[in-house]
Amino acid sequence: GDSFYIRTHFEYEKESPYGLSFNKGEVFRVVDTLYNGKLGSWLAIRIGKNHKEVERGIIPNKNRAEQLASVQYVQTKFPAYERVVLREAGFLRPVTIFGPIADVAREKLAREEPDIYQIAKSEPRDAGTDQRSSGIIRLHTIKQIIDQDKHALLDVTPNAVDRLNYAQWYPIVVFLNPDSKQGVKTMRMRLCPESRKSARKLYERSHKLRKNNHHLFTTTINLNSMNDGWYGALKEAIQQQQNQLVWVSEG
Repeated sequence: GDSFYIRTHFEYEKESPYGLSFNKGEVFRVVDTLYNGKLGSWLAIRIGKNHKEVERGIIPNKNRAEQLASVQYVQTKFPAYERVVLREAGFLRPVTIFGPIADVAREKLAREEPDIYQIAKSEPRDAGTDQRSSGIIRLHTIKQIIDQDKHALLDVTPNAVDRLNYAQWYPIVVFLNPDSKQGVKTMRMRLCPESRKSARKLYERSHKLRKNNHHLFTTTINLNSMNDGWYGALKEAIQQQQNQLVWVSEG
């Protein structure tokens, strides 16, 4: 009688030929919580692109998953397995853009499509602190933009994306994937010549983000420094994601 969906919040390397390895942020349909009549393993089916069932195998049960996740020191408020259901978001989801021209992308969307996009302003963390240190974006600021039927454009860290998912705002996370260090330099010279940001640092930061936080990305757009097709692709990707059903927390 088992049949429910879970999203994983830790990484797992399979321990048997019948096991399924997984990364953070994957979705499974659990079909048997007493596999072979014994405690310890669940029989589950991995859910792939477009919510299709792709492969069946064994994953650790809830207790074992909690033990494994605690060893990984996963900085998250989520349990190892989060029970999820597929639903319409019912609101315009916030948008977070990562990558070497994320700042340009946010400003361009807000400037050219003000009826659909608005940049969520950050506030200083503390009245007494240095104004240059990064501020925080309050949830009520995001909610005000959503209430106006717009996508809130967020300049936030990967940790904040995790918290937004926990708060059930399910941001659309787009990663603009650079082609090369030189490519980043070329693009920024063309798109924002007045900017003083280091192309090398932006490229390295993007590389690190892709390595450590790819599970948060809803979609990836490959940048080509020779043309500006990324902007049309970005708008299309956001619209596509908005129209899709999302895995939301059952609780």
